[in-house]
Amino acid sequence: VDLIVVDEFARPFPNAAVTGYLRGNGSGAFRGTTDGLGHLIVRYQQPGPWRIEASSDVEGFKGRIDVSLEASDEPVLHQIIIR
Repeated sequence: VDLIVVDEFARPFPNAAVTGYLRGNGSGAFRGTTDGLGHLIVRYQQPGPWRIEASSDVEGFKGRIDVSLEASDEPVLHQIIIR
């Protein structure tokens, strides 16, 4: 999973806490923190429907997306807008 977290003005959001979990049948979860450019790569996640949430305790911002991950060699960039 290739993620970028941005604010409502499309500015990268550093140090956002990111969590994700596999929805439906199956189990899978991850946690991470965006880098200084709002970017996070999470490797080796199962294909299927995922809910991914990002938040910042400092500003109180939150955002989430639902994505369907496919088995692929090409990473797809997913954007989460937090407000």
